[in-house]
Amino acid sequence: MPKKLSDENKQEILKLYRESAETTSTLADRYQVSSSTISRFLKTNLSTSEYEELIQQKRMNRTPNRIESEFEEECQPELIAATSAVSPSNIPSLFTLEEEKTTLEEEIIPTPKFCPLSRNKALMDTNISSEQQILALLQLASPALPVGAYSYSEGLETLIERGVIVDRPSLQSWIEFELRWGAIPIEATMMLQADRQFQQRDKVGLTESNKWLSATRETKELREQSWQMGRSLLKLLVDLQPELTWVKEAIIGDCNYAVAFGIAAASWQIDSFIAVLGYLQNWAANLISAAVKLIPLGQTVGQQLLFNLNTSLLTAKEAIQLLEDRDLNSCS
Repeated sequence: MPKKLSDENKQEILKLYRESAETTSTLADRYQVSSSTISRFLKTNLSTSEYEELIQQKRMNRTPNRIESEFEEECQPELIAATSAVSPSNIPSLFTLEEEKTTLEEEIIPTPKFCPLSRNKALMDTNISSEQQILALLQLASPALPVGAYSYSEGLETLIERGVIVDRPSLQSWIEFELRWGAIPIEATMMLQADRQFQQRDKVGLTESNKWLSATRETKELREQSWQMGRSLLKLLVDLQPELTWVKEAIIGDCNYAVAFGIAAASWQIDSFIAVLGYLQNWAANLISAAVKLIPLGQTVGQQLLFNLNTSLLTAKEAIQLLEDRDLNSCS
């Protein structure tokens, strides 16, 4: 059973990761948590430059033969076949998927341009600037993105009809409740998972994560909403970057929106935790836009509400970074 990391554990992990050959995998075994928990903790507590430098050092410590064999396996043009359909008995543990693959973050090697699983060639072999990341995130989280988000309100109209939500304060309270206890933190966590799996070119993991998220949808309507938006975003990505056709073919079945968003964020090299913030803000903005028409509220009132939610969105993002497998539940 995974356990919570104590403050003492966290200090030890930082020291070991900096000063020894320990990897996220070995640290996860040592402290009985998932590799993803270790990875998220390190990303949060180390600067980007130090984290990347440590990863490169750990890559250099690996044997050449192992690097060569992993490279050949990852660059196979054939697609990995899908696993069995999701059922309550075979849904995998969310963050153990990547642990089972053993291709953990410090074990990934740069992909050459001729590999069929390469990223956008314009973005390869270099870290894009913060300005480019901002532009990419603005496009990805834009209301103008043709994914049909404006068509959905996630049951908001029912709450308004029943008098649960009647004005700005009640709408704000409901959105803040959802950010803490609802399904949106699970979606954002799965977005992070998809981002990580795309970077690792883990086609099987992407398919399993997508099936897991489909199985957690509370209603048929919410599931179909997620699938429709995911299909639209994935199609747009392939239209913009034809080299991403492999990921569309690799995900067996309909793609959930959170998974497609994570793939887009990774492909466009948006910082993963900034992408989480963009995903949450996009979700909140869509709901407020619907509420402005349904309650109704004035446009200025809607914008004031979105502005007031900034602190709640940042708090939710910080909490999502630290979620573990056993924390993935909701109460909507």
